[in-house]
Amino acid sequence: MILHWATTIFIFCHGVLFLHHGIAVLVIEKKTRIHYIVAALLGDFGAGPGARRSPGTYRLIASLAARIRYERSRLGSVSVDERIAAMTRIMREEELYRDPALTLEELAERLGVNPHQLSELLNSLMGTTFRAYLNGLRIERAKSFLLEDGASTILDIAFESGFNSKSAFNAAFRNETGQTPSEYRKCR
Repeated sequence: MILHWATTIFIFCHGVLFLHHGIAVLVIEKKTRIHYIVAALLGDFGAGPGARRSPGTYRLIASLAARIRYERSRLGSVSVDERIAAMTRIMREEELYRDPALTLEELAERLGVNPHQLSELLNSLMGTTFRAYLNGLRIERAKSFLLEDGASTILDIAFESGFNSKSAFNAAFRNETGQTPSEYRKCR
């Protein structure tokens, strides 16, 4: 992994301190648990009061934390590329994401891995969580329905896309696009 030019890493006897764009993160391993401590927001970055936080910084920190977290990886015997391709194929072709009750355990069983391995694959290699991965696929489908099918209600599209409530759909949609489904439909 190539670290951003503004990232400084200090290695101590009991942990690692990451300093990236004024945010210090201390990663300490005690026995079998890893503790992450966000020490302080040190800079303003010229954004005025309240200091703008860089999303890239947080992604970098999360990535580094995940890397350390999975140092003792359970994916050793798993063909990662094959599993990612199989998961993508299954999700696209069979549209498993449309099942609102789909669990990590069920998808892991379909892929021939255990739930811990699938979670690690999603978290450390794909940079997402199981729920966020599903919601991303569901929102992608919903966006196409919102544009193509003017007759269906927002609630119908939510259910058709795999959400089990309109409020969950609206929250996930707004989080992904910055708009409500109604606003998205009107703007297109």
